[in-house]
Amino acid sequence: MTKLLRRRQEKEKCSGKKENSSEAEEDDPVVTISEVLQGIKEVDEVAKGLFGAQNQAICTFPEGYKPRQAVFACLTCTPEPKKAGICYGCSLNCHEGHEIVDLYTKRKFRCDCGNEKFDSECKLYEEKDKNNEYNKYDHNYIGLFCTCNNTYPCDGIDEEMLQCVTCEDWFHPSHINCEAPKDKDIDCCSLVCTGCLEKYPFFEKLRDTTGTVCFSNREESVKTSEGDVRRALIVEAFLQSLCKCAACTTLYERFECEFLLDPEDDLASYEQENVKKANEIEENSREGDDVRLLVREVGMDKAIRYLEGVNDLKRKMTDWLSSMDGAVVHESDVKSFFGRLKEENEAKRARIE
Repeated sequence: MTKLLRRRQEKEKCSGKKENSSEAEEDDPVVTISEVLQGIKEVDEVAKGLFGAQNQAICTFPEGYKPRQAVFACLTCTPEPKKAGICYGCSLNCHEGHEIVDLYTKRKFRCDCGNEKFDSECKLYEEKDKNNEYNKYDHNYIGLFCTCNNTYPCDGIDEEMLQCVTCEDWFHPSHINCEAPKDKDIDCCSLVCTGCLEKYPFFEKLRDTTGTVCFSNREESVKTSEGDVRRALIVEAFLQSLCKCAACTTLYERFECEFLLDPEDDLASYEQENVKKANEIEENSREGDDVRLLVREVGMDKAIRYLEGVNDLKRKMTDWLSSMDGAVVHESDVKSFFGRLKEENEAKRARIE
């Protein structure tokens, strides 16, 4: 998946700012309102995918090593050479005003906030172990990424970074000899970096192939000749391409990458579930506001009758559309449907009176 990292800081980053305001105005590109709104929408969708199911008032430590969660590093509390990660709730409640690096998501991670790596306790959950022995840390946790070991954003490198599906580090495509396939949507693809191709050489068999690939015969899978420059791998439907036969499953276990078969590890599923829950929360919130406003306007009894009528209409319309069985709905069909509803309501009102 191609995603953007972001950094929250107490003070704005000063590099690259123009001292002369008129010069800055000349150099700044023109941005239309529609582009701004589209940018807001895209950021909102990314936020939903990451945090939609997250409760910002809790620390995830009691949930253990979660299959996948959003993880952050606080460079204020744990500067280099310390390496530690914190959950979404702790990033907001325990580290306000600190220099926070958003690491996107990590697998099998447990929140470190307040343990022996920190000088302060966690405000959300104090009963922490001294350390989380099964957490794995790389240079991301000190704010560095890619083979170039740079921060993000990186001055002088105008590239969107890609996250490796196996090691979960982020890379500039040009630094790992990677070109996005012209005939594929890069957002629907997964990256296997050059380092992971050396660690898991059987993944080479996925290059320029489609469908499920069996790795049971590993000797056939390594195509790189001596002296060739290894290219990173971009695979569409990567997880669906992995064979799940007994031999391949044993291979994944031996190379310690069996996590790739865990449905809860799948980033796309994680994002979809977050978006679904975020939309449900928004809908419930809107409905709650509407009900409260209706009660204030017409009173509780009338509000209840009104909502019962709305729900009844929704149910009958759903049943009617289902009965159409995919047929084209004409204006006459709609008029006939609401005509029947009107007759039913008049008959019901007559019985009550």
